[in-house]
Amino acid sequence: MSPSQAVKTCFAKYYTFSARASRSEFWWFVLFLAIISSLVQSYVQSGNGTISIKFGLNFFLSTEAHWMENLFTLITFVPFIAALTRRLHDIGASGWRGLGYFAIIALVIASFFILPWQISAFALLIMLIIGIYFLASKSDTGPNKYGPNPYEVTP
Repeated sequence: MSPSQAVKTCFAKYYTFSARASRSEFWWFVLFLAIISSLVQSYVQSGNGTISIKFGLNFFLSTEAHWMENLFTLITFVPFIAALTRRLHDIGASGWRGLGYFAIIALVIASFFILPWQISAFALLIMLIIGIYFLASKSDTGPNKYGPNPYEVTP
């Protein structure tokens, strides 16, 4: 799947939490979100007299955030969660696993206020490696309980 097809597919399936998403569909969409998020962050930061280049995937809603950051979050959060859920379905895992993973990540981030930062940072690194491992795993061969294999389905 090409990058433009992946972005179009993920936005077309805005609220589709069923079915499956191929690795290329998910990762091209994540790259698109990271680039756009970085551009929004850089534009917002340059407005206060500083020029900075940031790269990352940022989802947050805050009264202190610039309206463009909040708008970006509102537009892209649901399609990201839907694509994540479909990607987990592709490896035969429940979409609820993603919610549990985010809950654990939130606890690890909260641990920065309690534990020494080295321990929390190591735990966060381990969680990120585990997440990338699952999201980069090969698709289940053939159909699974979430639908047909996206590599075997012709559009």
